[in-house]
Amino acid sequence: MKRIFAVLILLTLVSFSCKKPDRAGSENTDNPSETLTVSAIRAKDIKSPDYIEYSGTIFSEQDVTVMPAVSGVIAKIYTEEGSFVKKGGLLAILDQQEFEIGLSQAKNQYESARLAFEQSKIDFERTQKLFESKSISEAQYEGMKLKHQITENQMKMALDGLNMAKKRFDDSFIRAPFDCYVTHRLVSLGTRVNMMPPTPMFRIIDINNLLFKLSVPASELSNFREGEKVEITLSDISRKIEEPVYRIVKDVDPRSMSSQVIIRIDNKKYNHELKPGLFGTAKIFSESIRNTYILDKKYILSAENSKGIVFVSNSNTAKAREISFKELNSVSVRIISGLSDDDIIITSGLNVLKEGRSVKPVIK
Repeated sequence: MKRIFAVLILLTLVSFSCKKPDRAGSENTDNPSETLTVSAIRAKDIKSPDYIEYSGTIFSEQDVTVMPAVSGVIAKIYTEEGSFVKKGGLLAILDQQEFEIGLSQAKNQYESARLAFEQSKIDFERTQKLFESKSISEAQYEGMKLKHQITENQMKMALDGLNMAKKRFDDSFIRAPFDCYVTHRLVSLGTRVNMMPPTPMFRIIDINNLLFKLSVPASELSNFREGEKVEITLSDISRKIEEPVYRIVKDVDPRSMSSQVIIRIDNKKYNHELKPGLFGTAKIFSESIRNTYILDKKYILSAENSKGIVFVSNSNTAKAREISFKELNSVSVRIISGLSDDDIIITSGLNVLKEGRSVKPVIK
């Protein structure tokens, strides 16, 4: 019996000792008369700079695979990978024999058709005079007129053939369509290239006109204006340039909820120093982000329709503050109104905070 009584006393003591810390913890968080120690951050420490900075990459405005306009065998190659070629410069030449023969035949055919037309013209003019003097019948006149029209059409067809032969001859010279940099040579001497299906010959890129492309969250697109200057830093070549916004792509990628801002660069101004593939950062200075703050969403209560509540410490007293914001990503927002640099934002104990609660903020 004594043993049972001793066990009961021991269990009672253990139960009491276990409950005591719980009651103390409850008093530390739930009792509004107690001062609550909370983590906090200064608004001025999360203030946005006067510019938005995004990473981007330089692309060529034109990236082209050169293919032949005529079929033939490559006789000469004038460029290699890494070569710079001016607009109209030769990349390669196809074997000329076939094209020279075709051009010569077309010239001869045109000349024969032209002479036949000239003779027909003389005959027709003579026939017309005879008809006007009523020396020949109308049927004879109409027959000569028809013959003259046929020779005229034949001459025009021969001229078209000559022009086509000239074009085929010119097309056998493979030329650069613009000032370019050759990135790939895909053929060799003696290669037979076809017009259809087309044979890829060279891969070339435009080095005069470049595009610097930025991926920007859709919510931040309103900070950009076409024609507005952007400062671009290219660390790999230790170069800083300033160029205007060329185009803002309105379509939004549903996977990233972002869009593109494109800056066009005239590379001739930089002596072709800039190259496609270079990585850089762009700064856009905008009035719309002055006096704004970047804050994690988890510190905002009752967030809805771009509005919410944050708690600030005012003379060690919790105060609910209504703010307006724009979403930046899945984690952060840009607070555009409701805060000032002097505010201290409470970041812990938000589930128990009430308006007027006494707090002791610990700045992190």
